[in-house]
Amino acid sequence: MKVLVVGLTPEYYSSSVRTAVSDYQASMRSTNMGASFITRSIISIFGADYLDIASEFDVTKIRNNYDVCIVSLASHFGPNRNVSQLVKFLKSVDLRTVFLSGGLDAGQDGSNNVHGSVRELLELCSVDNNWIGVRGAASALYLHRQGIENVVPIGCPTMYSNFAGEIQPSGIESPRDIAVPFHWSIAVNLLDELCDHRLIGQDVMDEELFLENKSARLSRNISEHLGISKNEAQSKLEYAVSSGGFFPESYQAWYQEIGNQKALLSGRLHAAICGLTQGVPTVLSSWDIRTREIVDYFKIPSASGEQIRKEGSLSAFMNADFEGFNERQNVCWGRWSEFLNQNNIANNSKVYDSSVGPFWNFKTELQNDNEILKTASYLKSENKSGQSRQINRALRVLKRGLKSTVRKTRL
Repeated sequence: MKVLVVGLTPEYYSSSVRTAVSDYQASMRSTNMGASFITRSIISIFGADYLDIASEFDVTKIRNNYDVCIVSLASHFGPNRNVSQLVKFLKSVDLRTVFLSGGLDAGQDGSNNVHGSVRELLELCSVDNNWIGVRGAASALYLHRQGIENVVPIGCPTMYSNFAGEIQPSGIESPRDIAVPFHWSIAVNLLDELCDHRLIGQDVMDEELFLENKSARLSRNISEHLGISKNEAQSKLEYAVSSGGFFPESYQAWYQEIGNQKALLSGRLHAAICGLTQGVPTVLSSWDIRTREIVDYFKIPSASGEQIRKEGSLSAFMNADFEGFNERQNVCWGRWSEFLNQNNIANNSKVYDSSVGPFWNFKTELQNDNEILKTASYLKSENKSGQSRQINRALRVLKRGLKSTVRKTRL
């Protein structure tokens, strides 16, 4: 089976290119190493080719050379993400299309509908009752509530780029043993010990800080959250970056830098996954719905911002649940394999031995999730955020089902 990948570019693009391309090209450019990681993972898993649809292409050759198209997106579920050019391309080539990479947009609480073009994209991907795979239960419920069916949580495909086996933190004795993939939210909670860590930049905002010493915007965010002066926040931030900051010159340099660390306390979702898939003990500081649903799905070791701020980085590792993550891996890989099987996609990845866990029941698991989420979608919201007591109850039922599967894999 020959696979074509479209969507986010596999190459990282610095901020300078954003003024030199079309609006659509800019929306698909990976100005975050994590976005590159998503598409590169999909390409690797399926032995696929990537096509930039803003470039010239031959529709006939695409139809003749490929059997299926996989869409690589990230946080695109919300009212403002326009993918109409992507939809236009998919209609023109008329290939079977699979959606297995996407989730709620930043700042979404589920109260706004998805953009019309994203709905159209998902409808294309669900032809002939194909399953739609999303990052977590929150994203799946968000789509179900808008009448989009056959949607199940499967996590992010980056986690299936490599199977590193069980992960156990050891020999972590001081903050200097812990590198920090940088995000302003984790800088808020680690500000006083930030200079003790290796800081790893990841996106165009980090570029401004790490390479150009432009800290005004991030310093303002930090000062507002901590109630300190902007000058104090700026001074501590700039000193920490000058002491231990690293911004990679390429995606490959970012990937290797993450993998070379002894431990990671990450403010970045995909840096955390990049570390875990390379066997690096990693704790993720989840700060929005995008990270929380991934933490819930994969059972990624996590620490709250409050805990980090009050107790420091070492406490995050002392209290993290790595055992839960290790046990959960079998379940997630089993669900991923069954999702691909249900969508008739050959998995070219050889990184995981499927005999590790009993996967014969995962078709039922996915079907049950779909029915629970569909039922929960009928319930009315009781507050502005759209998270009613009944819906929360339904999501707890879903989580209990996942825990039951974990217990089965132990037997």
